[in-house]
Amino acid sequence: HPVELDLVEECLASLSEKQQKAFDRRFYSNDTRWAKKLEMETGVKARTWSKSAVDAKNKVEAFLIDNGVRYNDEEGYYEVA
Repeated sequence: HPVELDLVEECLASLSEKQQKAFDRRFYSNDTRWAKKLEMETGVKARTWSKSAVDAKNKVEAFLIDNGVRYNDEEGYYEVA
């Protein structure tokens, strides 16, 4: 079973504004220079954006696991266990 969209939305809504922006840029773009571009746009160091993306990823993974979701390595997506 694919993960419910409501669960994903709830999870992403739990992130801080900075975490959301970093997560979106890191995981929803194909841009390898995403952190550097955010630094140029905001003045916040790329290292800070990278840390925010890692923190957001960890928070998202923990939230999904706590809600019975696991990553299906064979199929390459999250699913309800």
